[in-house]
Amino acid sequence: MKTLLRRGLFGLRVLLVRVRFVGLMLAVALAVAYWDTALHAVRRLNRPPPATASDVEFFCPMDPQIVRAEPASCPICGMPLSRRAKGAPPELPRGVLARVQLTPYRVALADVGMIEVTRRPLEVAIDTVGAVAIDERRLARIASRVRGRVDRLFVDFTGVEVREGEPLVWLYSQELYTTARELLAARAAGGPVLEAARRRLLLWGLRPAQVERILARGEPETHVEVLSPISGTVVSKTVVAGDYVDEGTQMYTVADLSVLWMIARVYEDEAPLVHLGQPVEIRASAYPERTFEGHVSFVDPTIDPATRTVGVRVDVPNGHGLLRPGMSVRARLRAPVGPDGVPARGQVEVVYRCCSACPDVLSREPGTCPQCAMPLTPVEERAALGPGGAWECRCPMHPDHVVRSDRPGPCPECGAPLVREDAPAPPQATTAASVTLYECPGHPEATRDTPGICLPCGTMELIPRETTADEARALLAQARPEASAPLAGDADVTLYECPGHPEATRDTPGICLPCGTMELLPRTVAADEARARLALARPEASRPLLAPPRDPALAHAPLAVPADAVIDTGGRWIAYVEVSPGVYDAVEVVVGPRVGPWLPVVRGLREGQRVVARGAFLVDAEARLNPAAASIYFGASGGGR
Repeated sequence: MKTLLRRGLFGLRVLLVRVRFVGLMLAVALAVAYWDTALHAVRRLNRPPPATASDVEFFCPMDPQIVRAEPASCPICGMPLSRRAKGAPPELPRGVLARVQLTPYRVALADVGMIEVTRRPLEVAIDTVGAVAIDERRLARIASRVRGRVDRLFVDFTGVEVREGEPLVWLYSQELYTTARELLAARAAGGPVLEAARRRLLLWGLRPAQVERILARGEPETHVEVLSPISGTVVSKTVVAGDYVDEGTQMYTVADLSVLWMIARVYEDEAPLVHLGQPVEIRASAYPERTFEGHVSFVDPTIDPATRTVGVRVDVPNGHGLLRPGMSVRARLRAPVGPDGVPARGQVEVVYRCCSACPDVLSREPGTCPQCAMPLTPVEERAALGPGGAWECRCPMHPDHVVRSDRPGPCPECGAPLVREDAPAPPQATTAASVTLYECPGHPEATRDTPGICLPCGTMELIPRETTADEARALLAQARPEASAPLAGDADVTLYECPGHPEATRDTPGICLPCGTMELLPRTVAADEARARLALARPEASRPLLAPPRDPALAHAPLAVPADAVIDTGGRWIAYVEVSPGVYDAVEVVVGPRVGPWLPVVRGLREGQRVVARGAFLVDAEARLNPAAASIYFGASGGGR
C-alpha cells in the first residue's frame, strides 16, 4: 500500500514538472507574440496629463518675430498677440509662398544685397539688319513723248546730278516740226485752231516759253529738249546719240537720293512693337562714328510664312549723301515700356512733316510740302524733332537740362542761340564764382555745402574750403549726405531715435529698419549729447520717413527690379521681399521682357518694397536645402549664430 502511494506521488510530481514546463513555454510564446502591444499599453499608462496653457505661445501676425509665452500686445504695432500651438508653422500672409529667416552671420556669408523697387524709364530695343534702297516716291522715269531721233545727249553717263528743269536729250521729231508749222499758220486766224496747236506742243513736252519763242521767231522748231522733272541722280540711261525712239520709249531714270528707304524685317513677336512714325536709329559700317535717324513709314500687313518675319520700311533723310542704295546697315527700334510693365503696342497719333529746311510745315494728312514740294514724312505726334534734324541749347548755365527744338532760334530759358544737334558741343566755360564747401580731410564722403560734423570721425567739425562751382558739383555728387550731421552749436537739438535700437538715431524723421515699421521718436537733447549720439549711430539703420519728391517723368514709368533679383523656377518667377532684417518672403511675380539688366514688373511687387538683388539664389537654396527655414519661423533665434 505504501509502495503504491509512493508511486502515485512520484507520478504526480512528474506531471507537475511537465505542466510547469509547458506553462513556461506558453508564457514565453505569448510574451514574444504580444510584446509590442504590451509595450504600447505601458507607454499609454505612463503618458503625461493633457496639455495645459503652457503648450501654446502668442505671436504678432504683422511682426512674426514677436513671440511671447503670455498674452500681451505687440511692442511694434500695438496689436494683440494671436495664439497658436508651440512649434506650429506660422500662417503666412496671402500671396507669400514661403518665409526664410537667416542669421546675421549667414546674411554676411551669403553677401545678401537689397534694392528698393522703384519706377524706371525702360525701352525695349529691337535690333535688326536692313538694306538701303531708293524711295519709290522720289523716282522719275523719263520717256519720249513723240517719235524721233536722239541727236544729242546732255547727260551721257549714269551718276550725274541733275536739277529739275535741266535738259537731258535734244530730240528731233518730224511730228513736232509739222505741229510747229500748223501753229504758225494758225497764228493769223487765231481762235480754237491756234489754241489746239499750242496745246499739242505743250503735251509733247515743250515749255510755254518755248512755244512763245516759236511764235516770236516765226520759224518752226525741229528739236525738243527733254527736261528732268525732278532734281536727283541719274541711276539709269538706255539711249545713246543717234537712237531712234518711239512714243513711250524709256530713256532715263532719275532718283532723288535726299531721302532713302531702309528696308528691314522683324520677327512676328516683335511686330506689335513697331508702328507708323516710330523713330529708328541706323548705323552703317562705313560710318561707325555716325548715327542716322529715320522714321517708320510702312509696316507690312502680312507675315512671310517662310521666315516668320514682317517687313518694315523706314524713311531716312540723306541730305549729306552719305548713304547709298544697296548699303547694308544695322537698325534699332525702341518701344517704351508702359507703367503696367508691358511695352507700348499699336498705332500712335501721326503727323506729317517736311525736311529740316521747312521745320514749320506740319500737316494731319499726307501730301507734299507747299514750300519745297517734297513729300511729307509721317512721324509721331509726340516727337518734337523732325526727321531732317534738330536744334538744341548747350548753355553752361543749365548743363543738366538740354533744351531741344525742331527749329533754330533762341533758347527759351537763357536766350542763347540753338545749335544743330549733330554739331560738336562747345566747351563749357568754368564758372568764375567760387563756392564754399565743408569737408573732412580724411573722409571725402562727408563733404557738404553747409557746416556740420563728420560722422565717421565722431566729433570733428567739417572744415570750410573755397573751390570752383564745377569742382563743387563733382565733389557733392560723389559725397554721401548721411555721412555728416548739421552743426548745432550750443542750442538744443531734436533727435529722432528708437527706444530699442540706438544705432538708428538720426537728426531727421525716419523709420527704424531693425524694427521694420516703427517711426523714430523725437527727443530734444543738448548739442553735445546730440553730437555724441549721432557719432555712435549708423545712418544705414534707418531710412527717411517721407519719400523724396518724384520726378513727373517717372509717373508713367514701370516698376523695375534687377534681373538677378528674380528667380525663374521654370513654372513661375520668384522674388524675395525683405519683411524685417534677416527675414524674407518668397512671392510670385509677373515680369515683362528683359531690358538690359532690368526686368519690368507687371504685378507681384509694390513700389518701395525691398527685394534681394544680390544673393537671391543663395536665399532660395537655403529655403530648399533647409525646409525648416521656409516652413518654420525661428522667432528670436535670428540674433545668434
